[in-house]
Amino acid sequence: TGSNVVGLVFRYVNASNFYLLTLSNTAANCILYKRVGGTWTNLGQTSIGVAAGAVWRVRAVGSNIVVYANDVVVKITSDTGVSAAGLCGLSAGTIGQNATDDVGNTWQLDNFSVINYASSGGLVTNGINVTGDIQASGQIVAHGKNSAIYPAFTFAGDTNTGLYVPTADNLSIVTGGGVRATFASWGLYVTGVISPSSGSATAPSYNFGADTNTGIYNPAPDQLGVTVGGGLQWTFDSFGRFFTPDALTPPGAYDILTSDQISNSGGDVGGFVVFNSNDYIYTQFKAPNLSDGAGIFGEGKLFFTSGENTAALATPGIDFNILATDYGTQIGDFNVGIGEVTGSQGGGVSLYAGNSMDQVGGNVNIAAGNSYDINGGAVSIWGGSGISFGGAVLLEGGGGITASGGWVYILGGSSETPSSGGQVIISGGFDGIDTYGLVQIQTSPSGPIAVFGAGGSVQADTTISPATVSFGTGTTVTDDTTYAGYTIGQVVQALRDYGWLA
Repeated sequence: TGSNVVGLVFRYVNASNFYLLTLSNTAANCILYKRVGGTWTNLGQTSIGVAAGAVWRVRAVGSNIVVYANDVVVKITSDTGVSAAGLCGLSAGTIGQNATDDVGNTWQLDNFSVINYASSGGLVTNGINVTGDIQASGQIVAHGKNSAIYPAFTFAGDTNTGLYVPTADNLSIVTGGGVRATFASWGLYVTGVISPSSGSATAPSYNFGADTNTGIYNPAPDQLGVTVGGGLQWTFDSFGRFFTPDALTPPGAYDILTSDQISNSGGDVGGFVVFNSNDYIYTQFKAPNLSDGAGIFGEGKLFFTSGENTAALATPGIDFNILATDYGTQIGDFNVGIGEVTGSQGGGVSLYAGNSMDQVGGNVNIAAGNSYDINGGAVSIWGGSGISFGGAVLLEGGGGITASGGWVYILGGSSETPSSGGQVIISGGFDGIDTYGLVQIQTSPSGPIAVFGAGGSVQADTTISPATVSFGTGTTVTDDTTYAGYTIGQVVQALRDYGWLA
């Protein structure tokens, strides 16, 4: 208790053995104490004015103790209570500093400076407790404890949590005595888990210093989103899928194929793939006159569109459908066509240049005009309208009717033939027996083979029976009879060479 004092400590051996000179603003303001074996003794006191800026000094040599104020001697004492060499320093206490008044106190010094305290800095061994701010113009250096269990910078209520330096150029963050993250000269190393907020498309959890709306965030549970410029571009989910959010045409185009990789593209290609929430895959190839491009959809659908029309999808489920509107292409029940194609029963493959209806599967049709295929097993290539009944192969420049299977026709025009099979007809006219065709070779049920011109009859190769056939006027010719500069034998041999005759 009493007035606050400041003092000079010298020959400090330990807390129980030292000398203390106290100064206060009371009458007896200069008191010299000694503390030996923990006991306080007053060695004398004097009254002297205390002026601002005054310098107080103590000189202890042997048993002589001299006190100076501004280099003027104010007290001389002889004592041998503490003869060993010790430390010297400053003290703060109360004027009643004696054997019965040895308690801590609160004190404050204004305009206080320490000069030449120590060349390497002072070491505080008992710690410093500060309730206010600590300010330093130089470095604050931690000594002693520096480990994950005892970090150099820690907290009173949690001493195994804080900061410490494991090695040079590394600063570690410790919680519960374990290193969670280390900042090294090359970057950040984390041994635990980083758990940021979910973030958003405009403020992703992981972004870049100069581009804060571009990065990665968590749009929904079990999803990882990639955002660019504040807009969600890609989402990856726990099922291994990646998609854009519901849009078939997201902003921008990301090339996956070049014009060199796509033939007949109709122009430059700007392709991108989109997976949306409906489990569809959409692939767009942009060409100058194709606004809608092409795509692959889920549920077995592949579609192409062109012009300004939106694609229509064929029936989902078991079909594998390719559909194009206007100038596009469709596979419905495995059909490919230009124009409208309706498939009521699967199994057929059709390539059409015009409207068609495929009723029964098993056919391969390539048509330049309208066609109606009602039976399977036929392969038809038509240049015009026609009806094909099964088992026939037709190469036809115009309409025609095949009444039974097993025939092969190469026709230049429309024809109707008998219902019996086994014939090979090459016709440039309109009838099965045609006087206006340039060349016609016919095998009838009776087996004759002949070559006909505009009129008359010719004799076949002598190795073929019957030897002669008649036509038109019934004129008979020989093997040497020429037609268009070739003998009949040469014509028949040529047909054999081409595999048209046995």
